[in-house]
Amino acid sequence: MTKLKKIIDILKSKWLKDTSKTIILIAIIVAIFIGINILVEKLNPKDIDLTKEKLYTLTEESKKIVAGLPETDKIKIYMFECEERDPIVDLAKQYSKANKNIEIELVNPEDRPDLISKYNVETGYGYFTVVVVAGEKSKILNSYDFSIVDYNTGNGVDITEQRFTNSIMGVSSKAGSNIIYSLTGHGETSITTEMTLLKTYLELENYEIKELDLLSTQNIPEDCKTLIITSPEKDFAEPEVKAIEDYIKRGGNILWLNNVYSAKVETPNIKAILDMYGVNVKQDGIIIEQETNKMVLGTPYFVLPSIGYSEITEDLGKVLLFNTGKLEFIEDLTTVGVTKTDLLTTSEKSIYRTNLQDVNIKPGEGEKEEKSIVGALLEKQISDSEKTSKLVIIANSAFATDTPVYTSNSSSSRMPAIGFYNNREMVLNATNYLTETEDSISIKKEMIVTKYTPTEAQDRLVKLIIFSVPVLIIIIGIIVWQLRRRKK
Repeated sequence: MTKLKKIIDILKSKWLKDTSKTIILIAIIVAIFIGINILVEKLNPKDIDLTKEKLYTLTEESKKIVAGLPETDKIKIYMFECEERDPIVDLAKQYSKANKNIEIELVNPEDRPDLISKYNVETGYGYFTVVVVAGEKSKILNSYDFSIVDYNTGNGVDITEQRFTNSIMGVSSKAGSNIIYSLTGHGETSITTEMTLLKTYLELENYEIKELDLLSTQNIPEDCKTLIITSPEKDFAEPEVKAIEDYIKRGGNILWLNNVYSAKVETPNIKAILDMYGVNVKQDGIIIEQETNKMVLGTPYFVLPSIGYSEITEDLGKVLLFNTGKLEFIEDLTTVGVTKTDLLTTSEKSIYRTNLQDVNIKPGEGEKEEKSIVGALLEKQISDSEKTSKLVIIANSAFATDTPVYTSNSSSSRMPAIGFYNNREMVLNATNYLTETEDSISIKKEMIVTKYTPTEAQDRLVKLIIFSVPVLIIIIGIIVWQLRRRKK
């Protein structure tokens, strides 16, 4: 302590009184500061992540997956319009540390027009693009792909690590074909325009989504892991029926989501497909719930069905259906080689209503209270074969769409239908089951934004500190300067 006091006294008496020596001292301090920075940059020590959710730190789960990739995999991560100091670059470099076969390259678009053309990268809009490549496989990620909104909490969720890890897994030699086809051509609810959130969630699970026009292709591709059919409004043509029948006979699986009043005409060919599983979607009315704990927002046609036990619904929680129809089954499903598992059912107090002019919650003429099945898993044994075709069918597709649902009278209080409860997980679980795919890595880090809302007194105090402290420092400086002049 005495030595430190002597050093300070020497600085005061011999250096700070002499202007030239003061300048030299400042230069020495600046040089030491620069030297320390250069040394730290060369040593590149591990960053300390002080964020609550560890947004900028690779989890052990990702490290383990990346470290376990085949030695033959050479993976390149091109980062367009990113800078060395960007947090996303630092996170990407952590993958290189976990596996020496992963290489990171920051790309200036002007220097690599070949890559811009090959991967169709858009530049010049203030966004960055990441391309993960291994051989002929590639995954292209844009800056808006690295975060989503948790509509139940309203908070942003950082999925940067999930995107990186699943993309690396997707291009590795270990990755199989995970292609889902969505049927088009019959006025279906479009997965690319009306179910964009679902499409994003599926892509996060490493699925590739393709639209399928059977009138053009005449068959369902061999690489189809699951066929998605969403509320067709027009009947299938004969060639389409044959293509779907052939797909079922070879053990193909289907996810069928069907809204009420989708088809306003007779659809015998659609019925022929569903008859193979012994099921029919009643879509000439909607379910009205009378049990208050089985509805939300006091709305009897916003139904919270009971969840049945299955591999799909295990630990699922609540699902919210909007204006749902119901399913009907033939009396003996064994005659068509089908076994049934109830996934979603209404309460025994619910009624099925075809007269929508009747606003009374109680049963009207011809109506009765009964439990209805609104979602089911049907497994069909293909005759003369060991193959099984699975159909997950839900008498509602609105629950999986982007359609905004108002939660109060305020126009700002709304969220997309798929954002309610576990609607998203219901579809993802069903898809994973049908494709026999284990869940991809799911790493969602909540980006909680805490707003400072001071009281009036606190606000005055903060402003006083902000403005008074600099003024006080200036005044003290002037006083010290005057005292020094008088001593001379």
